Amino acid sequence: MTPECGSRKLAGMSAEENVVGVVDGVALVGYDALLAQMSAAFPELGAAEVEHVALREWEAVTGGRPHVVPSSLIAGIREVLEGAVQRHASGGRQTA
Repeated sequence: MTPECGSRKLAGMSAEENVVGVVDGVALVGYDALLAQMSAAFPELGAAEVEHVALREWEAVTGGRPHVVPSSLIAGIREVLEGAVQRHASGGRQTA
């Protein structure tokens, strides 16, 4: 590791300091805070590149499966599933 990389790490985000919660044993940090910290630690890179790297690494670490979702998602999922149940009950026919 170069001294520059080491200083960036020290100036950057500490996972323990920025954990906002733990879900299913996974420590979570806020995405906006993550991007702000990484952008500040790597000012020579644009925000779009920092976010691209963050999304790529998120995909690699999680396999694309979210650990948390907005609670507002519950109502939308319920609506879609209720429609699916109605379609199954009607033999797959669309109901009005």
